[in-house]
Amino acid sequence: METIKLFFRLFKPRSIKFILVFTKNILYFGNYWPVYIRYLDSCSLGYVENPKVACTSVKSVLKQKANMRSSFTITSRTTEYYFFTVVRNPFSRLVSCYKNKILRGEWIYNRYLLGSLRYGLRQGMSFEDFVRKVAIIPDKYSDIHFRSQACIIKKINDYGTCKVLMLENINSEFGEISCKFGLGDLPNKNISHNQEEWVDYFTPELIDIVYNRYKKDFELWYPSAQLELINKIK
Repeated sequence: METIKLFFRLFKPRSIKFILVFTKNILYFGNYWPVYIRYLDSCSLGYVENPKVACTSVKSVLKQKANMRSSFTITSRTTEYYFFTVVRNPFSRLVSCYKNKILRGEWIYNRYLLGSLRYGLRQGMSFEDFVRKVAIIPDKYSDIHFRSQACIIKKINDYGTCKVLMLENINSEFGEISCKFGLGDLPNKNISHNQEEWVDYFTPELIDIVYNRYKKDFELWYPSAQLELINKIK
């Protein structure tokens, strides 16, 4: 019975589409995960998922409102939707990625085994080695967890506009969207942006490397973050 259920799950049209996109990403771009867009059709709302930035919390709220569907594309039917996403200080986001995928070994033992080998990543590698590897991988070849946020959001901005919320102000800024679309309060699920948890990972050299790798993100949303971090580690 379980085998039959798995068969039908794999061969649903949506699953087939995902497999095709997944395969194309592997063959042509070397990255494994496309950009997810979560839709609430009942209120014409679209959430652009930005990994390592409150995804679990936002999705839990959307699911409470109505049936949430997922897609990798924008169609003519959804171009007029209200899109939003959440961004995070790139320094903090990269540390979160490192702790989750490298220290906990998710890339090694889960779906990213081949990706880990391709990127030269390994479980338990130092943060410095991780940063140096990530810094030389262009966005189009990058796994979505360390792809630049500007690149992720560009997919939506090519079609219209996307409201950008800041993780550091997530409760107040999400509250505006919640009121507009009748959503619930944002739960604190896996949200962690406490500076004490990531500042100590950096040296002046690593700050420069990360800044140059995610320069567009810094210019758009965190123009003072580099100087602030330099001052904190002095």
